[in-house]
Amino acid sequence: MRALFNRILDRLHTLHSQYWIESFLLLLGIVLLALGSYQLDIFLTENMKSYPWFYYIYYDIDKSGFIQISSLAATTIATTAALVFSITIVALLSIASNFSVRYVMHTFSDSKMRLIISLFIITYFYAFVFPLLYNFEHVNPLAQLAFLLFLVGLCFLSLVIYMKHIMQSIQVDTICQYNYERIIQKLECTFLPIESRDKKSTHKKSTVMGKEYKISAASSGYITKINYQKIYEAACEKKIYIQVIFSEGDYILDSTYALRVTSSKLLDEEFEKKLRGYIQVTPIEQASDTSQKYIKHLIDIALKSLSTGVNDTVSAQTVLEYITAIIRQVYRMGDPQDTFYDDEGLKVLTIKTISIDDLIDETIDSIRFYSSDNQPALCYLVMLLGNTVIFAKTKKQKDLINQQVSAIEDVVKSKRFLPHDNETLQTEIDDYRQKFAERFND
Repeated sequence: MRALFNRILDRLHTLHSQYWIESFLLLLGIVLLALGSYQLDIFLTENMKSYPWFYYIYYDIDKSGFIQISSLAATTIATTAALVFSITIVALLSIASNFSVRYVMHTFSDSKMRLIISLFIITYFYAFVFPLLYNFEHVNPLAQLAFLLFLVGLCFLSLVIYMKHIMQSIQVDTICQYNYERIIQKLECTFLPIESRDKKSTHKKSTVMGKEYKISAASSGYITKINYQKIYEAACEKKIYIQVIFSEGDYILDSTYALRVTSSKLLDEEFEKKLRGYIQVTPIEQASDTSQKYIKHLIDIALKSLSTGVNDTVSAQTVLEYITAIIRQVYRMGDPQDTFYDDEGLKVLTIKTISIDDLIDETIDSIRFYSSDNQPALCYLVMLLGNTVIFAKTKKQKDLINQQVSAIEDVVKSKRFLPHDNETLQTEIDDYRQKFAERFND
């Protein structure tokens, strides 16, 4: 039952990420309310004489005026919807030119934007079809018209909300904050992806001996999800050892081996197919929900900001702030667990985890390289690294930060900047060395 529930949740998450499921739910709600209004009109038509105080109001309205009112509502909604689409296009162009084309796809996954755009489209078609739904000689559509006018007012309110939302969503701080939260969430899952039974084990840890089998991926594309828990449970059940070669976010070919399995018994094709099914692959990178994807977003923003065409050092510095915050969080999490044992102390699974050096190579290293001609960005980077290195717990973590500072010092030695700029950057480096020495007594 639990497995069925998890599959349902995964399917709903896929529908939510790849399709506008909010639009379908909104359409369903509007259809139900429209049917309710229609039944209310029938009820009022048949029982209006029982309500004398409302009878004259109901029948004093010219029935031909309903078509004109609905046409005016449709025109108003169409005009407002055109304004919404224009605002959306301008926002997407701003994101593509100032930040990253890759990040445009994230905009379409925004639930609030989907709901508002869907509301305008559905309301417009509802107002357009409205005159065709009634026999005006027998039914006076007063309730239906009131519902239509309510939707028009809702569209105007949504326009105000949407303008505020879209302006906030294209700010670099908002974009960085969203990616930061998603990266931390994914890293926490990566650092502890399995409910391991290793803690209960009191036996001596050993390794499975036997023949090695290699299992390739089902198709080519990006690895969007690896069900580590299912792989771990299968390894414990069969008493085999499985090594996961790739991690979520990697690109893999269908002929490339994704798993190495060591077993003392012959593996059947059904079991290999089962293991292969625990690795989900999609040909569309934007559909993946991995930490690498969100790291790419931050890198794209930083490199675009440092480009000659944009030259926005402040945005690049904002990205650096969030990246160093990510590194500090990784320091606090400690080293990720990559080896897992069953309750008998048998090593059954090894996975590929993201390490701190991989994280620095993907983020700080590339930004530092493209900042080699930007003295303010390098100064800010040195200052942030000084605030980050004090959280380092191991020698390797300290050395990785020191290597970045040393690379920046090589830029100073090359005398690429003016004498005053070189002196300012060297002062920041000296302050870093002093802070490092005071913290670690080096």
